[in-house]
Amino acid sequence: VGTLRSLDNSTTNYSLISQSFNTGEITATAGLYASSTSPNNYVQDFVTAYTGGITGRLVGRSSVNTSFNSGKVTSTYVAKVSDTDSQFEYVGMNDFLGIAADDSATYIGARGVGGIVGFTSYDPSATSQSGRMSISNVYNTGDVYSFAGVGGIAGYLAFGNISEAFNGGNITAYGTHYD
Repeated sequence: VGTLRSLDNSTTNYSLISQSFNTGEITATAGLYASSTSPNNYVQDFVTAYTGGITGRLVGRSSVNTSFNSGKVTSTYVAKVSDTDSQFEYVGMNDFLGIAADDSATYIGARGVGGIVGFTSYDPSATSQSGRMSISNVYNTGDVYSFAGVGGIAGYLAFGNISEAFNGGNITAYGTHYD
């Protein structure tokens, strides 16, 4: 499932993936570009890949339970940021890994890649445990690779709950990301 979305955060209206598994390889080669500005006016460019072994993205009061992934999950998007005109030049993961350590260029890459769920979105007003998304009784044994925001269970999780989860796969982030 690419995106699992509930219509709201109520306890009676939710979306659920249950008793599911994936054994195949999942690769994202692009993502959603975004830019955020911190309170001290620091601008951060990033690419959200929304890539996961069971679902790429959970939205609202959604849940994944009793599920597993054993397939490799990868997002390969990396771009070089131009110093002069803020344009992006696609580089790709393999070329990025071969760049010399003293290269002073700025690179952005995909984030939000996980063995079970890639990225979660939420309603900040859902402060109760029952109004949050949950990931439970899951495991991942597949390797997970991306630029940043990488996890064995979830690549990016906010206002959610994870319980009874296990990761046995290798997790690799080959870049950095700052929130």
